[in-house]
Amino acid sequence: MVFDVEVDDHPYAVLAFLSELLHEQQRCTDAQQLLSDLWDRELKMDTGIPLGIAIPHCRSTAITEPTVAMLRLARGVDFSGPDGPSDLIFCIACPATSGREHLKILSRLSRRLVDQTFVDSIRRAPTPAVAAAHINQAVARS
Repeated sequence: MVFDVEVDDHPYAVLAFLSELLHEQQRCTDAQQLLSDLWDRELKMDTGIPLGIAIPHCRSTAITEPTVAMLRLARGVDFSGPDGPSDLIFCIACPATSGREHLKILSRLSRRLVDQTFVDSIRRAPTPAVAAAHINQAVARS
């Protein structure tokens, strides 16, 4: 989780940042491959959802284990969400061999991200650790 991220005003720039982040965290063996897989998925269908959230997701040969990363952007980026730019980005990336694992994670997380109170708690979280605790607790109960 990274807060107050400054990126160019385009989804590709956000996905590039996420790909590099996952590579640095050793969750990804090839940042360019992950970026390509995320971007290909984004081109098929926009990942913006209500409440200023985007959930880019994919399966990739570059991912070593199922991973969820979150960015809280300094200013929203247009992921074609129904209510404008997204400032909370949840990236779900799973190994290419993981079957439907990323869809299970997506489903669990999505159920919580329609709750305004929960989303507000993530936006107000003073640190990434506090946000992670809110998310882990909420997803564990889903």
